[in-house]
Amino acid sequence: MGNGGARKRIVSLDAARGVAVMLAMLSHSFVVFGPDNPVSPLTRLATPTFVVLLGAMLEIVYLRRLRRGTDLTGMRRRLAERAILCYVLFALITIAGFLTGKMGWFDALQAVTYTANGRFGTILKLYAILFLVIILILPLFRRYGGAALAAVALVGWTMKVALAGLGVPGIYFLDFLFGYAAGGFGPSIFPSFAFVAFGFWIGEAMNGNRSAVLPGLVLAMALLGLWMTLGEVSYAGIGDLVTWAKRSGDHPDYYVFGILGSALLIWVCSLLGRVAALIDGLCFLGRQTLFLYGFGNILLTSLPVYRGESVAVSLYLIGLFMVVLVALSVDRLREGSLIHAVLGPLPGRIAAGYARTVDRLLDRVFPPAGPAGASARSG
Repeated sequence: MGNGGARKRIVSLDAARGVAVMLAMLSHSFVVFGPDNPVSPLTRLATPTFVVLLGAMLEIVYLRRLRRGTDLTGMRRRLAERAILCYVLFALITIAGFLTGKMGWFDALQAVTYTANGRFGTILKLYAILFLVIILILPLFRRYGGAALAAVALVGWTMKVALAGLGVPGIYFLDFLFGYAAGGFGPSIFPSFAFVAFGFWIGEAMNGNRSAVLPGLVLAMALLGLWMTLGEVSYAGIGDLVTWAKRSGDHPDYYVFGILGSALLIWVCSLLGRVAALIDGLCFLGRQTLFLYGFGNILLTSLPVYRGESVAVSLYLIGLFMVVLVALSVDRLREGSLIHAVLGPLPGRIAAGYARTVDRLLDRVFPPAGPAGASARSG
């Protein structure tokens, strides 16, 4: 497929990412300002969509670069940069929670050492470790593609069932990896590779490297699971699939919902490609994900919590926060922006210092391997 086809695929995924990040920030806004989230079945779609999109990008971007000759060391370095950035942003969100009194120092320490949940930033915490696992299996991934990702998912679900069956006590980091304890962390790392593998197969179908039979089969199984589940609860509704208990317990219902919902979202975004103004706006948000989610959660964590009884005030605060966040994401890219006027060269200096520090660290872990390594590093 030509460059035009490749661009359309990236556009669809960027747009889906834009929707996902706005859903995530809307969900967190309800925690800070709002009443109980009335659209939780929709906002809870954000995390599985992010993980599915990671799988799609592994096929459309990363595996394609490996096929074109990017060496494993260069690719590992690139993935490690992503992992470090995700972790740093999660740590900054946690620090903001501590500095504003929303988390105790021990709670914050547990969050950044992966021994307890944090306040916000789940997807960053998840992505950081997902990238590390992908780095470890990269040779298998280069050779076997989606089959390697599916194998990791199978190992994850096997361990989940085995640990639960053996009655292993709920140890947070172990549960973070395998999701075996009810009410722990979810979605956990290794079972989440079901989302990653599904996203990879979507990417393959979008790339034309394979037919849509495999992702279609997975969707059919998810629909069957949905039908069976709703039958068990007397068709009480989709909300029963996405309760916090089912997410935190890595219940299969949550994965059924995540696969169906993310596939529907990506499909809708591909249709929206015909509406230029709308798709351009969603793509812009999708390309600002780290700012919207990272800075957005730092800002949201730093703001006072509203616990008044007025629903109107809650909705006003939520709407105001979302508008301001999007406005800041636009402003930061504008010459003479308000952010630059207030902060001056400080953000640029911090970013440059961060980049130098990460480069020095990764030079030790993944030493540049001549011109090829330098090329991969800059790509």
